[in-house]
Amino acid sequence: MQNALAAAAIAAAQNVDLSVIRSALGSFSTSFAQSPGRLNLYDGHPFRVLLDYAHNPSGLEYLSELVSHLRPPKGRVIGVMGVAGDRRDEDIVRMGEIAANTFDHLIIREDELRRGRRVGEGAALVQQGARRAGAEPERLTTILNEAESVECALRLAQPGDLVILLATEVEDTWQQILDFDSSHIPRGALPQPASQGQGASHD
Repeated sequence: MQNALAAAAIAAAQNVDLSVIRSALGSFSTSFAQSPGRLNLYDGHPFRVLLDYAHNPSGLEYLSELVSHLRPPKGRVIGVMGVAGDRRDEDIVRMGEIAANTFDHLIIREDELRRGRRVGEGAALVQQGARRAGAEPERLTTILNEAESVECALRLAQPGDLVILLATEVEDTWQQILDFDSSHIPRGALPQPASQGQGASHD
């Protein structure tokens, strides 16, 4: 909404006809085609998937507020999250704290380009924040590779769950969502307790 208001103000200042501004705002959606990586919902599986690119504490706080409205009445919220390595330590820890209060199960990953950090360093800071916020070890899974972490989340999901994927490789992750074979999941089944993905590690 903030971005739309700014865009409308700029267009009005450039004397764009109000009917054009109205039409543009009215036809815009958060579909992947129009806004890749920005609140893209997919309902083609027995569970719901949301792809977004919340990459700092402020963005994750906004997303957390949205999740409170989207939270399924009986299902879980499963999140996959990584933080860019060039963020401050305190910001990465804060992201872990917010994530712990947003997701029932958090899968922690890292970007392939770690921007100067050692392998696993960023993930450890996220986990530190999550544990500080009260997340029990069984709610946390660390899978550093992005594609593998997404696959784990999709396989953990049961009917009625909400899967939140905070992606870096947005196009690849969206295609992974579309290609995921959920035919093995019985539609209408009750959500199952969280289980751990194969090959996951816990600290």
